[in-house]
Amino acid sequence: MSNINRRDLIRALAAASLFAGCSQQPPPPPPTSNTKAAPSVVAGLRTVNVLIHGTFACIFRSGQSVVLMTPNVGAAHTYLAGQWKAEQPLRQKATETIYELTGVNSGLQSLSGHPIANSMAVIPQTIPGSGSQVQADPRHLTFFSVILPLPDNILPANCVKRLDGQPIFDGTFPTGLTNPVQIGLTPVFVYNSFYDTPSFGCVSELETPVWTASPDGRGFANLHIRAEPSSKPSPGHFTDMLGLLVPLQNFVNIKNNPNAINFTCPVDGVAQGEDQGLLSLQRLGLLTPSQIKSLGLKPSVTGSPSASFDLTNCQSVIVTSP
Repeated sequence: MSNINRRDLIRALAAASLFAGCSQQPPPPPPTSNTKAAPSVVAGLRTVNVLIHGTFACIFRSGQSVVLMTPNVGAAHTYLAGQWKAEQPLRQKATETIYELTGVNSGLQSLSGHPIANSMAVIPQTIPGSGSQVQADPRHLTFFSVILPLPDNILPANCVKRLDGQPIFDGTFPTGLTNPVQIGLTPVFVYNSFYDTPSFGCVSELETPVWTASPDGRGFANLHIRAEPSSKPSPGHFTDMLGLLVPLQNFVNIKNNPNAINFTCPVDGVAQGEDQGLLSLQRLGLLTPSQIKSLGLKPSVTGSPSASFDLTNCQSVIVTSP
């Protein structure tokens, strides 16, 4: 990612009043993508996995960066980031805050031909045949945005497929778009090259990072970013939430699908259960009472998850932008 592109992006975001709540002074720009530091910046660090949980439009800006957007829906969602099961609440402001992952080098320059289109909903920022743009609904200012360098890879985790082998979404996709036969509810952005200690925090030199990479025994450091329901979602929750960012309902009818099941899509460095949403972790008994409280969840979610899956649960889409 070039310095010029990054500065231009930050100026554009600032002009849209996205810096409210953070210092107005952005951090120094990272090295350009052709300045590759040795992976020994952090002793033993091999890979950073960024797991995206919940409702995000992941806008892939070719040659520049990825911008994650999520709607501000108040108490309907909990907004967190950090180490697994120890994520920290992200600040709530009247207008949006920007967070950024630093210390990792850019990788992919384009998603053209990338297999992620077979396991995620991938749509262009301008919807074919309608001219609609993927953007925040002005009635629901996005709660926060995240700037990520272009990853070395994007992989699906916590996957769902239909038992009948049909595409996961009901309805008709526009010509040229793929209606996947399976979908990863948790996209994972993978980074393998670093110029500094990877960290995640508000775009400000004065802010303490929410997360700093600390590799496990195999050299993996995982960052979780969440915009998820804090209690059992109502029917149509996914469509309602995503519709605040992406006019997906203009061309595809997203329905509950009782004939769909969850299955594991392994990602190197991601532990069992780490790809799950907070409510699933709670139902599976993988959270302690103190973790349930610190993560902002209701204490009443109990019982085993259903063997089937329905698309009212929150998930992300990949949005391609020139």
